[in-house]
Amino acid sequence: MNLKDNGFLTDLEYVVLDFETTGFSPQTDEIIEIGAVKYRNGEEVDRYGTLVKPEKEIPFEVTKLTGITSEMLREAPAGPQALAALRDFIGDTVLVAHNAAFDLGFLKVGFRKHLQQEVQNRVIDTLGVARVALPQLKNHKLDTLVKEFKIELANHHRAVDDAAATGKLWQILMKKVLEQGVRDLETLAEMGRGVQQEKLRSKHVTILVKDEVGLKNLYQLITLSHLEYFHRQPRIPRRELIKRREGLLVGSACEAGELYQALLSGASREELEAIASFYDYLEIQPLGNNEFLVRSGQVNSLEDLKELNRKIVNLGDRLGIPVVATGDVHFLDPEDEVYRRILMAGKGFEDADNQAPLYFKTTDEMLQEFSYLGEETAYRVVIENPRQIASRVKSFKPIPDTLHPPISKGRSSKLPT
Repeated sequence: MNLKDNGFLTDLEYVVLDFETTGFSPQTDEIIEIGAVKYRNGEEVDRYGTLVKPEKEIPFEVTKLTGITSEMLREAPAGPQALAALRDFIGDTVLVAHNAAFDLGFLKVGFRKHLQQEVQNRVIDTLGVARVALPQLKNHKLDTLVKEFKIELANHHRAVDDAAATGKLWQILMKKVLEQGVRDLETLAEMGRGVQQEKLRSKHVTILVKDEVGLKNLYQLITLSHLEYFHRQPRIPRRELIKRREGLLVGSACEAGELYQALLSGASREELEAIASFYDYLEIQPLGNNEFLVRSGQVNSLEDLKELNRKIVNLGDRLGIPVVATGDVHFLDPEDEVYRRILMAGKGFEDADNQAPLYFKTTDEMLQEFSYLGEETAYRVVIENPRQIASRVKSFKPIPDTLHPPISKGRSSKLPT
């Protein structure tokens, strides 16, 4: 939840949002329908809905899902006009959406691209609220919840209908959290921190050990991740990492890290700086590592991948955080990709044959990979900054040569014979 200012839940004015789009990526796809429903004092008071004319053709799969055709959009307003009207409709209300990260990503990118402004509204995600308030449900998809509460949803995957159903769902969820003593946005956000860990989507980080204290903390984190927080794979909650961060260096990791994901979802400069500030160093990786984002349509071209890396470099420069070129190395030599291909195929990955070049590259290869940053910057991220990070890591043995038998208080110096 994005809750910058507090306010009593029953006193706030809400606009419930839903978008239909040409795909899943705010960077490369477009909004084709907007649905917005305004609530005041628990009652619906207004609606705004419109089709939106995109700049490219609608994929067949989208038409099949939504029923929206290119013919229907021919006379619809273009993105700038539709979003300007939505901006006026929203005003400074609290926004509500189901799986809000999706809709908010398109809203942020659309406002920035067409209206040259950032989205400043507070946001409530009914998916997150439902996970906390209704932990007994198997899943918390919109169609599951509307069936649970017998909410009418005649035209699922049409924006206004989905927004109206989400609005009714929010009224129900709000009553439930009020019964639990949650009265304002701040308390609602605190309640969200109690969601079951397995319901949360995990992100990648890189953890380096600086010294013996960090080694002990890493072992503790590994133990917790396997015994307390395991869900399909070991997971480390951020709060546990913060608690045991002494002696560790934390990097922003690959495209599955929160910083790269925030860039893909259209996060604002302020949000990116807040995310990046958590890390000891930021990572950028060779274009081949993330080329699958082009194939999947999440970005348009390799030039877009270069621009994402440039943004991370600029972000690090602004915040004084070193940016390091890393390889996300999974195997030593290029031909070793066959072993990873076999492992991924065994796990059911459909793109197992499209292996990224995740081999251990030479310094010259890495300098060539990042030459588009300019010779000076490439040298800094490939050589200078990695050396700086490496200098902060002490040389010590993870397992000492000496024996460390357990010591018990009050034991005899010698065992009886």
